[in-house]
Amino acid sequence: MPLSKKAEVAAEVRNVTEAIGMTWEQICDGAACADHPNPLIFLPLEGPHPLGDAIQAKAVCRRCHVRIPCLAWATSNIKRTMTEGIFGGHDRSDRRKIAAEVRAAMVTEA
Repeated sequence: MPLSKKAEVAAEVRNVTEAIGMTWEQICDGAACADHPNPLIFLPLEGPHPLGDAIQAKAVCRRCHVRIPCLAWATSNIKRTMTEGIFGGHDRSDRRKIAAEVRAAMVTEA
């Protein structure tokens, strides 16, 4: 019997978090963005100054100790790659390019 979409997503999240060794909750727990006074900067299309907010959010991410796991999580599936916002120091456009490069590398290695 095929898995429901929710079960597929849950299985994928488990696979990604096992691969990076952290759950999304663990990533968020110590993230620099978690305690930021203006969380809207991480969703620049919703903030008052989209370009300035994205630049500020990326600067916060650069100092974050969970930047790489956050980026891995955000690029691990096309749906998350298409999500707006800054994850792991990258916006949606960046994450789409990174995900495409990773997929291309995987095909080359196979």
